[in-house]
Amino acid sequence: MIRSTVAIIVLFLLVVSKVITASPNDTISLVINDLEGAGLKTNEIVMVSDKLRSSIVESSHYRILERSEVTREAVTIHQFGAVFDDSSTQSVPAAVSDQQNHYLLTGRVSKAGSIIALSARIVDTKRDQIIYAKIKEYDVLFKDLISSKIPEFSKELLSGIDSTLSFLTIQKEKGILFIESVPENGTILVDGIETPLKTPATIKGVNPGRYSVAVNSGNKIGSSEVKIVSGKLEKMVVKLKDGFGTLRVLSSVPGLNVSIGSLGEFVTPVQLDSIPAGIYTVQSINDGYFTSYDTVNVMCQKTAEINLTPEKVSFIRIEGVTDNSRISLDKVPLDINISNLYMVTPGEHVLSIEREGFFSRNFRLKAHPGDTTKHVVQYAPHPAALSIQSAPDDASIVLNDRDIGKTPCIFPSIVPGTYKLQLSHWAYEPIEMNLNLIPGAKMEITESFKNHSGNYRTWEKKKKIASISNLAFAGTGQIILGEKTPGFSLFSVGILSDLAVLGTAYQLYSYNKDYRDQSIVNNNKNGDYYRGRRIRRARLSTAIISSVLLRTGSFALTYFKNH
Repeated sequence: MIRSTVAIIVLFLLVVSKVITASPNDTISLVINDLEGAGLKTNEIVMVSDKLRSSIVESSHYRILERSEVTREAVTIHQFGAVFDDSSTQSVPAAVSDQQNHYLLTGRVSKAGSIIALSARIVDTKRDQIIYAKIKEYDVLFKDLISSKIPEFSKELLSGIDSTLSFLTIQKEKGILFIESVPENGTILVDGIETPLKTPATIKGVNPGRYSVAVNSGNKIGSSEVKIVSGKLEKMVVKLKDGFGTLRVLSSVPGLNVSIGSLGEFVTPVQLDSIPAGIYTVQSINDGYFTSYDTVNVMCQKTAEINLTPEKVSFIRIEGVTDNSRISLDKVPLDINISNLYMVTPGEHVLSIEREGFFSRNFRLKAHPGDTTKHVVQYAPHPAALSIQSAPDDASIVLNDRDIGKTPCIFPSIVPGTYKLQLSHWAYEPIEMNLNLIPGAKMEITESFKNHSGNYRTWEKKKKIASISNLAFAGTGQIILGEKTPGFSLFSVGILSDLAVLGTAYQLYSYNKDYRDQSIVNNNKNGDYYRGRRIRRARLSTAIISSVLLRTGSFALTYFKNH
């Protein structure tokens, strides 16, 4: 009987913060206000309000007041949002509060997606206090809400109201108990039943009688007897003393070595009885397992239990790392100079490698419990760049016995390493050298040929002969140098040019001879003679100049030609 009474007291202390009394003989009236709404149409909100009102009218034994019986201000004063707020300081208008035991029902209906939330609260208008509140969510269609869920909600709401009013009615026949402890903030136990209350605390509505009250702060405990008299306030102070409890240490792996605070070292499973209440550190140090530290709170007259689950150690061995590398495991930098074996937890880990001139790489390694995972690092170098120039240009480039082009040449991406470079030009002795291309670096090579080759001297002699030959006959020099097509073309033009010179010279000679033979040089027509001679001389000059220019041009093409 006493235990059930205390349980009821604790339950309703969470809902009611102030004792409210009501006489069962008084008339109880209920005003049902229109619901507020969100996410629904206006007509849907009206339908929900009307359905809730009609369901309550059908099932309720309270006097239901129509909205016309109270002022509009009284009906709307307690409207609220989606979250209940019982801290309102608004006063209730006289039109409502003057009536004996008058209660106001307000609420809200809202829709978000397919969820419809329905909430309601009951307000004691005389004291301006919320005495009961309820909220539920439904994932139903609107028509199902109207047909089945609102009647169900109204029945649950009325049941809650009945229980609350019944509880409030009997409170005036009971006593009040005030409990404090030294030190404070201890958990209150009444007749051995633990309550959610902490000292200091006030318990209202306690049935008259004698009770055993204990206060447990964890490592201290105290108790005392108290007598509750109807309608009176009883005060009690409980002094707390050091208490004792029990500690039980278990493990998923039997036989673990554990160290428990200042109590000593033990082997699991272990149970320690009657040890001073307080917080203990349980340390597990075993070969092949990670060291673990756990804390446990041993409370007075209680058994604290801790179950250790040791985690097996895994290892990762990293090989092939150079001195100038930066490595990290799971973003934690590692010093490869100290050790290449690392202890890790079982599972997947990320190894990151960075090295200047090489691509940064991430490797996913899976460590198995109790095993060593080995990883050999392989670097991926950045490509090198190579630029080769020579004086003169057009030298053949041979890299590692492979012809790769002529100077000048740029290779923007080439595999780093050691190479043998050969530069060869027909007129000079070849150049050879060894190259060491560093990853990510750019190497520029500029070489000048110095010593002429035998081919060059032979070529120069042949070029002089060809140049002189062109002065005699245009195009013959090109033929000598092996350029037959342009040579024969120039030669043909040269023959035509020489024939033009001979032809115009013969015309001039014939013209002069004709005038002398006719003995008309001194007659009246001598003006025509001189005019004709000038024309023929001009033709001859043009033919001679063309022939000379052709030979000179052919000479220049040969003399200034490179191989």
